[in-house]
Amino acid sequence: MGAKQDYLMRMIEDGVRLIGQLLLGKDQPRYELPKEEHYNDTDHLFVRIIHRAEKGQINEAENELLEYIDGRELEYLEMALSFYQHLGEMETEFLDAHDYSKEEVRDGLNSLARACNVSGLDI
Repeated sequence: MGAKQDYLMRMIEDGVRLIGQLLLGKDQPRYELPKEEHYNDTDHLFVRIIHRAEKGQINEAENELLEYIDGRELEYLEMALSFYQHLGEMETEFLDAHDYSKEEVRDGLNSLARACNVSGLDI
């Protein structure tokens, strides 16, 4: 991994942590799934978008996520942060092969911050 990709990965991790601290009061926001028999609609959405991303349908997964984002819903915010964290941890080659990039992960985090009224943040 090149220096630029290392830098972007750190920026993504730091951005997730910062947004999580500001809006959720958590240092490491992670959307946690309950036992499958207790899944709610949000849990099903999270499983679906992660599965799509892992199959290489990253843009489609992000679009589906963005359909549901509401800056007032902390559960969706934590899910979105976890989604972008997951994308940030993916190999650059995988992202590139599926028409996505670490820069787009960073841009998604910046858009999420703006949607949640966090101004002046540039990840």
